[in-house]
Amino acid sequence: MTRKTPRGTASTSRLRGKTLPGLGTLFPGLTPVRFRRQYWPLRPLDRHGPAARLSGLADLPQLNRIESLLAAHRGPTKTLSTNPQGEHFEVPADPERAIILYKLGTPLCLGDVNHSVPSLNLWREALARELDVVPERINCSAYASPSGHGVPKHFDNREIIVVQLRGVKRWVIEPNTEVENPTQNYGPGASWNWKSYRELGTYCERTVGENGQGIAAVIEMRAGSVLFLPRGAWHTTMTEEDSLSVTFGIFTPTAADLLLSALRARLIRQVQWRRPIVAPLDEKQANLAQAQLSGLVDQWPDEAEGVTADELLGQLTKPR
Repeated sequence: MTRKTPRGTASTSRLRGKTLPGLGTLFPGLTPVRFRRQYWPLRPLDRHGPAARLSGLADLPQLNRIESLLAAHRGPTKTLSTNPQGEHFEVPADPERAIILYKLGTPLCLGDVNHSVPSLNLWREALARELDVVPERINCSAYASPSGHGVPKHFDNREIIVVQLRGVKRWVIEPNTEVENPTQNYGPGASWNWKSYRELGTYCERTVGENGQGIAAVIEMRAGSVLFLPRGAWHTTMTEEDSLSVTFGIFTPTAADLLLSALRARLIRQVQWRRPIVAPLDEKQANLAQAQLSGLVDQWPDEAEGVTADELLGQLTKPR
């Protein structure tokens, strides 16, 4: 069922008449603690209201139009193109070429846009505090799509919070029963380039996503709408008007991330684990490198045995 954007005002987090960056403003009626208990990181959520409730974000002059954003942007820009056969391509483009391609009907993604629009860092840092992740694990991208265009079915390898700033964009959300918690972004339209998804290919098939699992929700995003989507959720977008939105991507650490970080912290205390391993030039060098690594591998169980769950959890609760 399509959820239309409700009209009317919504309460926001304010101090002395100013909107405060953070979850309470993005999702009115929810405190950060309640959001984390009820939705984060596995349950989608959308909230709607006038764009005016997002002052300090929706009213930033650089985000008024795609032309003004491209003029200010100093980070990476890429086109998001799909051919008639359904094959998806992401191609880097400079600002001068990007605006031409946009006017020809090609959606754009502007990465690390917070470097060009510093006010976005206030929101990024607020989300980091409220979600207990380091700011470096949150990126910020802008998506511009001409009317009648969008991005084909895909999933992301991170949690995302999408803020619609201009226009209307329709999101079709589908459940993902084939691969949980993916470590790479992917969609069926990228299967032509499967060799670039080596990590993903270790735990799922190239055909992932080709057979639909049914539609979970269709969400109409207008200026002032905000959507939280868990990693791995299939989604397709299509605009009804020229659209501009900002996405905060949150790379919440996985158990593998925490374990590898803890092991590295232990291993680098010992000089033999810090020693460079270079590609051998001949058989003699290869034998020496193999002997060195074999000795270290024999020590591996002892090093891993000392890691505790408390140590891993401590990485998430360190003061910052």
